[in-house]
Amino acid sequence: SVMFDRMMLVELRETVQKLGPEVFAEVKSYVDPPKVVRTILQTLLHIFYPQLQEKLSDWNECKQLVTPDLLKMVETFDPTAQGQKIDRELMAKSLQDVPHGEVAKHGSLPA
Repeated sequence: SVMFDRMMLVELRETVQKLGPEVFAEVKSYVDPPKVVRTILQTLLHIFYPQLQEKLSDWNECKQLVTPDLLKMVETFDPTAQGQKIDRELMAKSLQDVPHGEVAKHGSLPA
């Protein structure tokens, strides 16, 4: 339901707002990131930079896009908004192998 989606969106925004510069530094420090980190970041970047899809298989290209601007885009993103174009099938396929709770095992998480 739209109400559930909106509640999840509020929770996501609150979590994203807690992210600090150390998270960016950690992600950018990876030469070869854990698979879950790479998968989630690439999926996120596909949402905001679909025109760069071919370049996003290169981790160095992905790291360059981890900026405060990306954080701002995530904070203000509303997937339930009218006219929002998201390739939900691509997202679902990309994230299908990421077990719930797996992210917490790999570095910075807001308290």
